[in-house]
Amino acid sequence: MEDIPGDICASAGNTDIINAAKNLGLSDIVKQSSSLVWVTNNNNNMVSSIVLPIKKVNSLVDSKVSVKIKDEGCKLEGRLVAVDEYLNLHLEEAIEITGRARRNLGTVVIRGNNILSISPI
Repeated sequence: MEDIPGDICASAGNTDIINAAKNLGLSDIVKQSSSLVWVTNNNNNMVSSIVLPIKKVNSLVDSKVSVKIKDEGCKLEGRLVAVDEYLNLHLEEAIEITGRARRNLGTVVIRGNNILSISPI
């Protein structure tokens, strides 16, 4: 068993996690369900570092995160204050980034259904 280098956190079926796995040298997704994605490395060994997305996101509370949302080319950065079982996020000191434009938003709540990926900064 090998560990995934770095952090990957995305919902099952999301193309971002497939691309991230390939970029890390992991060959393919072998099984997925509504909450987990299992991947293998090039030696067909099961990767041991798969965690439920909710547990990984909960570990990021009180830290700076980057959230890619479904609105094309848009991401939000801010301090994660809270998360619920639907992956709805409460961010403070949020900044919206679209292309080169940055806009201060302050406190925001992002509906979990609109999130593509969440990563620590």
